[in-house]
Amino acid sequence: SCSCNVGCPCNFAQDPTQGWCKGNPSWHIEEGQLGDISLDGFNVILIGDIPGNLFEGNWTVGLVVDKKANQEQREALVKIFSGSFNPQVQSVGGPHAEFGNLVKKFLGVEYRPIDIWSDGEKWHIKVGDGEMDVEGGLYQPPGAEAPQKTQIVDPPMSEAGPGAPPLTMGQASKSRNNGLFGYTWNYDGRSSKTTTFKWKG
Repeated sequence: SCSCNVGCPCNFAQDPTQGWCKGNPSWHIEEGQLGDISLDGFNVILIGDIPGNLFEGNWTVGLVVDKKANQEQREALVKIFSGSFNPQVQSVGGPHAEFGNLVKKFLGVEYRPIDIWSDGEKWHIKVGDGEMDVEGGLYQPPGAEAPQKTQIVDPPMSEAGPGAPPLTMGQASKSRNNGLFGYTWNYDGRSSKTTTFKWKG
């Protein structure tokens, strides 16, 4: 979820709705590993602050990693999700390695309890004791009797990386950051979306 209006122009590499974008791209790993380190079931969130068009760079980002991961698993997750812009670790490749040059300021890593869930039509993200609280679902157009599944096929830009499956667009009934990396925001009613992803380093 993010600060853009429903339909998020960032997915078409256009300027954000407000001229800037703040949001929290988030990932739940169903199955995954780095080498022989299992990453099954863990969650990761990027807190992003982008001052203009995504491809103009100057991003400020912070990484939130699942607190239940052990030290070895934490190190693996940090490498995958921040290796290209984190001076403390080495990149292991994958989609995140491709936008490392867009990040100007890295705020570091925080470890928090994270709960991410989606069934493709509804989704939520919870961090700690309300540090982040996001609930979203399919968009219900004016006059429609029920929410409708609206997708972008072959999105030019996707949080799931190049060649991503269709993005299911939606709307956040609740989208709040209550202090992660010093940010506080309320983007209730703004853009939200979900998709699946399959990455390889």
